[in-house]
Amino acid sequence: MEFFNIGGLELLLILVIALVVLGPDRIVKVGHTLGSWLRKLSKNVLFREVVQTTDEIRNYPRKILDEAHLNPEELDLSKQISFELDVLHKNPQKPGVEQFPQTQGDPEDDINTAGKPSGPIGP
Repeated sequence: MEFFNIGGLELLLILVIALVVLGPDRIVKVGHTLGSWLRKLSKNVLFREVVQTTDEIRNYPRKILDEAHLNPEELDLSKQISFELDVLHKNPQKPGVEQFPQTQGDPEDDINTAGKPSGPIGP
């Protein structure tokens, strides 16, 4: 269980540091005071509303995806990009004429204008 985003090992580290700083006599009084303060805080209505609102905000993107019937794995672009890169890596294609789009028009126009300067000619 996490309280204020503090896990078990983090809490143990805090307690060891508190024991070194405060000493064995004062740590009992500080622990009692801290425990009563946390009990009051957890029973406070405003604190409960803040925690509930934070949970709703944290879960809001999931709620939107569920309502839209979307799968979050389908929206992960990094997986799609890595898949496309894998496909390209396995099947490398050299650019050829068949990959470029064909232009519409008369092929003889291309032959007749090849090598000729564009624009007016002469003085």
